[in-house]
Amino acid sequence: MTISKLLNDTEFRVDAYLHSIILFTFLTFFFIFFVSNKTKDLFNNNISNLIHKLDPFTIVIKNNKTARKILTAINFQNLVQLGDKKDEYVEKNNSELIKLLIVVNVLLWLFIFIIIIIIKPYNNINFLQLLIGNLIIFVVVAGIEYLFIIKVAFSYSPIEPSFMSNKLIESIKNKLNN
Repeated sequence: MTISKLLNDTEFRVDAYLHSIILFTFLTFFFIFFVSNKTKDLFNNNISNLIHKLDPFTIVIKNNKTARKILTAINFQNLVQLGDKKDEYVEKNNSELIKLLIVVNVLLWLFIFIIIIIIKPYNNINFLQLLIGNLIIFVVVAGIEYLFIIKVAFSYSPIEPSFMSNKLIESIKNKLNN
């Protein structure tokens, strides 16, 4: 079959569209229920590493009277309370993003069902067979994707773990020296 005939084949077009919708739906759920939570965990681990790396710097501050005087003047309780507040922008943005993804998914699925209702009388396409075939493919792809992300993507370190702490320490040293 030539590419031209394939692109004009109704079953192929429906299959491709169905494939795309299942992919988009899979990616939506994968992001909402897995990636967003996993990135929070990774960020928390980076912060924990940063705090651990600051231990030698804490010793230097304890031995420096001026630095100790400056730090004791800071109201850390207020800083902690400020840090505990949820960022309304982040909450609103994330909530709206999830709502948008869900609405787009619903609209895409409605569209495919309308297409099926419209073309079913004129074509001998087994939509259930197309759906099951695509779902089987996506179960396999989802498993591979999950393993790849867990074993490769989340294990990859784009920068050294000490990069953030070194930059912070360097910045504090520069501020104390000036």
